[in-house]
Amino acid sequence: MRRCTVRSTCQKASHSLPRWLSLGTGQQCIDFEQVLPDRIPINQMTMVQLTIRTLPELPFGAKYKCVFGAADPIDATVTAFGLSCPTPGVVGRPVISDTLDHVFVPLSVRSSETNKDFNPAHLMTHGANYCPQFHQPKDDILLPNNVPKEISLEVDNLPHPQAGHTGFQCIVNIEEAKMMVPARVEMNRRVVCDKTTYSYEANTGEYQATVTIVWNRDHHVDTITVVLYKCDILGSHREHPDCSLCVTRNVKYQCTWCSNMCSYNESCLHTPISECPKPRIDMVSVGQLLLLVMLMMMMMMVVVVVPQ
Repeated sequence: MRRCTVRSTCQKASHSLPRWLSLGTGQQCIDFEQVLPDRIPINQMTMVQLTIRTLPELPFGAKYKCVFGAADPIDATVTAFGLSCPTPGVVGRPVISDTLDHVFVPLSVRSSETNKDFNPAHLMTHGANYCPQFHQPKDDILLPNNVPKEISLEVDNLPHPQAGHTGFQCIVNIEEAKMMVPARVEMNRRVVCDKTTYSYEANTGEYQATVTIVWNRDHHVDTITVVLYKCDILGSHREHPDCSLCVTRNVKYQCTWCSNMCSYNESCLHTPISECPKPRIDMVSVGQLLLLVMLMMMMMMVVVVVPQ
């Protein structure tokens, strides 16, 4: 228990430091500096990291415990920066009423040696509406294959990493392969993944990939689906480039007919065309020629029926 007293009335003052601090020496009292995370979903289990200034060393056999509100004390693990505690079970947590989206839970640390709590803090437990999550876009997020692009994602309740953290990253999962892409925050509500080239091997016009936003490498924010696509497949028929298919594709793909193939418009090195050339017959096989002759002969035949 923290109070101002003379050394003689401080129990076990000489057993461990800093149990008793001398006035005027510049020594600092035990204190919470940070609680991470300081808010959690009501149904999520996690580890809470407590950064504690001047945490006293306990004698052999004694331990620290975390006390979350009215829940039973939970054994804490001493770390280089303070303590680490698992959150209480979901069943023992307070109920969030229909009119609220969060509830405060008192958090304190208890020493088994003295059975006293110190430095009360609050952990905020929130409902789903308060959690960081993507603001769902109205349209698909489209990424042309093999074209460098940024990915801009709006996030509700965006967390704010503290000093010393590594900030935000995008984890892009394509065909079971993951790539970590640096990201930045814009306008305090958008996470922008750096311009990167994304590609897939599947022989299909579209492929769904996922983008997960994390901060400090292991703090999950949310995951969203994006669509990678290939103009050369969207604008082809039976693996042959087809101008009419290319130019009539939905404008959202930004495909254009360029150098006798369907390409993403920004990748076209020549002037794209807006109208397709007239169709022409370049080759007719022997089988097709015989079939054509037979059809013409049948059309020329005249059947005369003589009445009896």
